[in-house]
Amino acid sequence: MIGKIDNPLDNRLAYSMREHADLMGVSERTVYAWIKSGKLRAIKIGRLVRIPHDAAMEMLEVERE
Repeated sequence: MIGKIDNPLDNRLAYSMREHADLMGVSERTVYAWIKSGKLRAIKIGRLVRIPHDAAMEMLEVERE
């Protein structure tokens, strides 16, 4: 199920891997695989991985088509 988060178009700058997984209806492992393959852009801050809001919304649009 795509779009589990109540308002995916909020003013957040980035999502955690868990939040993006919930948004897309997939596992964190899948999100990690998308990042590793280059399908999803992510930023690493120390040990944290964040998915920029625009990258998350781009993927959401692609998956809805």
